[in-house]
Amino acid sequence: MEKAAYLLKNIYRMFGLAGRMFDAKGKPLAVSFPGFEKEDPVLCSPELLAALQKAGQGEPGGYRAYSDGGYWYYVLCRTECCIVWGPVSFEEHSKHERCLYCKKRGVRGAGIVIPIMDFWRLEEMIAFAHGLLFEEYVQPVRFDNGMDSKWFRGEFWPRQLEYGLENAEWGIVHHSYEDEKRAWKWLIEGNPRTKSGQAISDGVENAFENMAGMAGVMAGSQRKNAEYGAVAGITLATRYAIAAGADENKAYALSDVMLQILAKAGDVIGTWNILVYAIKEFGRLGREAKAESESESETHSRYVERSRDYIARHIYEKLSLQQIAENVGVHKGYLSRIFSEQMGMTLTDYILREKIQISCNLLKYSDRSIAVVAAYINLSPQSYFTKVFKRVTGETPAQYRRTHTDKSFIES
Repeated sequence: MEKAAYLLKNIYRMFGLAGRMFDAKGKPLAVSFPGFEKEDPVLCSPELLAALQKAGQGEPGGYRAYSDGGYWYYVLCRTECCIVWGPVSFEEHSKHERCLYCKKRGVRGAGIVIPIMDFWRLEEMIAFAHGLLFEEYVQPVRFDNGMDSKWFRGEFWPRQLEYGLENAEWGIVHHSYEDEKRAWKWLIEGNPRTKSGQAISDGVENAFENMAGMAGVMAGSQRKNAEYGAVAGITLATRYAIAAGADENKAYALSDVMLQILAKAGDVIGTWNILVYAIKEFGRLGREAKAESESESETHSRYVERSRDYIARHIYEKLSLQQIAENVGVHKGYLSRIFSEQMGMTLTDYILREKIQISCNLLKYSDRSIAVVAAYINLSPQSYFTKVFKRVTGETPAQYRRTHTDKSFIES
């Protein structure tokens, strides 16, 4: 038990997570610190201990979650012992609320620390401690958080049927997916167009209220319905802003901050106001990104067109990426990237394609030798010209001349 006591003491000291181990009869074998029995809701309340032991027996070989008025415990019952972790909270409780809870459970001292913990981190911590306590490192620790699938199905299917009947009776129609996409595109990208192409004159608030009014009933409480709608709205706004080109880190950071502010909203009006403000901010991100993208695209096109113009004017010369970039006024790496993106081929391949096009005309309409044609367009020696020509056209220069020469030109 020394190892168990050492582990429980240090986990409580470092993380505030209280733990205790009992024998089969409920006698404490190891606790988090001396005097624990006066501070601990479990040891001070036989009813709670009995409830935890009963809950732990429902998941043999794994931990069972148990909620005691919003304060959570994780229980594992084995033949030789029972271990209980908690209480912890997954949401904020005031100091007064914690004191009332400890008093309710008969705590005689100040009460143990009740930490606010992240759900997944708590399970990881328990799994780590479990491995050290029982020297079980291979099998993953199982957790049962109380979701009864039979109960869920029994609640879900009848409620779904009832919801459909209620909507039909009151003529409630959910907005279409296409309407939703159109509205969000406008809200984020600033593209106010209806199906007919006419401009929409309503403000952001009206546009969203019209859509939100047809989004369905997500909760019986008006406040909860607004809260769920706002969470969904901020989530969608984040995705649409990213789709419009906004920086992912900025969009996700804005989403997190808005959700944190939303959690503190005091009423329905406050909830909707936060959502409207969030949409405006995401719209700003989306429109800035779109404008920047369009500006960048225009700049790219300008450099690409300048490059093509320079190539056309100097097609008979020996051309290089460095030479063209210097004349266009950009770095060669940047020019190479944007040229490939817009033209679907590298700048070098484009130069060769244009040179071969001119050589095709020379072979077709002149009697100059292949070697002269190669030198004329600066693709000497003839062997290199032949290799490039075949790669572009699928034929050698000689084959091309035989199959494409204009007979009327020869006769004349």
